Amino acid sequence: MKTKILVVDDEPSIVQVLLDLLADEGYEAQGAFNGEEALKLSASFRPDIVLLDIWMPGSLDGLDVLKEIKSKGSLAEVVMMSGHGTIETAVQATKVGAWGFLEKPLVFDKLHILIKQILIFQKEKKEKNLLLSRLREDISLIGSSSFIKNCKKNILALSKSSSPVLIYGEASLGKKILAKNIHYMGGRSSYDFISYFCAHSAQNLQIEEIFGREKAFRFSEEEGQRSQLSYAHKGSLFLRNIEFLNLEAQEQLYNFIKTSQYQSVGSDKKHSSDVHILASTASNLKEKVKQKTFLKKLYEAFEEIIEVPPLSERKEDLQDLIFYFLSHFSKKEPCALKFLDKEALNFLLNHQWKFHIKELKNFIEKIYIVYKKQNLNLQDIKQII
Repeated sequence: MKTKILVVDDEPSIVQVLLDLLADEGYEAQGAFNGEEALKLSASFRPDIVLLDIWMPGSLDGLDVLKEIKSKGSLAEVVMMSGHGTIETAVQATKVGAWGFLEKPLVFDKLHILIKQILIFQKEKKEKNLLLSRLREDISLIGSSSFIKNCKKNILALSKSSSPVLIYGEASLGKKILAKNIHYMGGRSSYDFISYFCAHSAQNLQIEEIFGREKAFRFSEEEGQRSQLSYAHKGSLFLRNIEFLNLEAQEQLYNFIKTSQYQSVGSDKKHSSDVHILASTASNLKEKVKQKTFLKKLYEAFEEIIEVPPLSERKEDLQDLIFYFLSHFSKKEPCALKFLDKEALNFLLNHQWKFHIKELKNFIEKIYIVYKKQNLNLQDIKQII
């Protein structure tokens, strides 16, 4: 499909020259001579790029048209053109959402380069949005229980906030998926989601890994260590099993939450980082506070706490998850979708899934590995559980 470019200028000669040049380059181009006509073509032609003159007679000048195009949610990138523009005007146009600013008389080589830059940007943006869309499918919250419904309502608000969030629940209940939802549904989605597993890190290394370590001295062969907080800048840092964090690391984490600043090991310099702190735990942190193994002030710093109930208390979600994994593995293999009879389904709904979602997922995958037939009964299920 050809790239569509809309040229808007009150001078017909300029419009015609640009239309001819753009057509020679293989673009599909149309022209407008005033603001009203430009808005109509923007809606019907749906251009990828708009070349827009700032100063035009009539009730709508270029800035008015730019504002209107952006307010309608158009995905077009707008390049402003002017023969006597000022820095103030260029800044104003950029604030409204213009991609760039070109001075007249136009140098076509510069315009050509600018168009190529915009097309590369749009391609990368489209690819990124596609990846985010697929990611959002992968982290979708499966279930119809009141817990899942409330989570879906609350996640959008949590994703817009920078308040620390603690997710509490038994192992394999999808706490990381909840954390990813908070990250990817908000304004930080284009930045990194960094997951740090506190339980897998030696306690004496936790501070260095989370807050970094400066190089001992300039010509030292020993390398410094970049902090997890710097990797997560503008994004989110998810601290899995935060109950395993040592007290010194807890103290530094508390200070970071309060100030957005931290010090690396071996440095007096304070670093700043804009990070949304998310954490999970399978332990009762109130009990850990009483046992003095978890700082009370750090626990209280988590302004939002999500408690995830076990699957045994969410039968609606369990059934939805069974159907979801049956569909998921039929696409993965690929093979025909398998069906459970009523007795087989009820058996799985009443089974105690000790390791919750992880165990259920592994079992459904096992069904696809063991059985070639499409319809399964209770006896089939009992033989492999």
